[in-house]
Amino acid sequence: MKLTEQQETVLRRAFLRALEHERCRNQPAYPENPTDEQLAKYSSDILAFELGWTLKPRQIVFVALEMAMDTLRRLPDVERGWLGMRTNFPSSLVIDDSSEKYRESLYWEIIQMIRDGKIGNPDIEDDRFAPRSVPTSKEITEMEVVFEVYRSLLVGRPQNHARDWRILCWLAAGMTMMEVGKRIGFRHKNQGNPVQKRKELQCVAIAYTLKDVMPEQLSW
Repeated sequence: MKLTEQQETVLRRAFLRALEHERCRNQPAYPENPTDEQLAKYSSDILAFELGWTLKPRQIVFVALEMAMDTLRRLPDVERGWLGMRTNFPSSLVIDDSSEKYRESLYWEIIQMIRDGKIGNPDIEDDRFAPRSVPTSKEITEMEVVFEVYRSLLVGRPQNHARDWRILCWLAAGMTMMEVGKRIGFRHKNQGNPVQKRKELQCVAIAYTLKDVMPEQLSW
């Protein structure tokens, strides 16, 4: 897939936001009412963090997808948005746009997880899927481009693309590896974690194809 100039610009912005998001989440927290000893340790920890912290491109790919799912989560009247906007982001979340039943199935599974508390817990302060403000137009554009481009860059057997896309979306929406494995029906206990393998395969493939729009700070 050849990216348009607009898609390249949007993805560069999305990846930079994802990088900054992860940097903020991972850097040492400033201590409350710190003592001199705590301040010294914090300074040392920050220095070590800045010198040693890095992310792989495949990680940024997935963080950007998590942020896209978060944007979807924050859209007002998300049910109507998903099922009504056939030419916009909703159709990009699945492989077969002509299968209305398939589209609705994936959507309602994610919505039900939100309602059941499996995605989004307002009691957890740092939960990325807790209710937040309505997303900006830039965030919505990033979400649309991420869904559209990622979906088009899946690798492997075409008949497995729908399955792998569901794996990526479910994981990015907050499901655990075990939950996704059960829903997909993986039973290959002696072959490692097939969900992790599919996630890694697709994220690496997407990152490699999009290497020209990745932040320069990333470690390949």
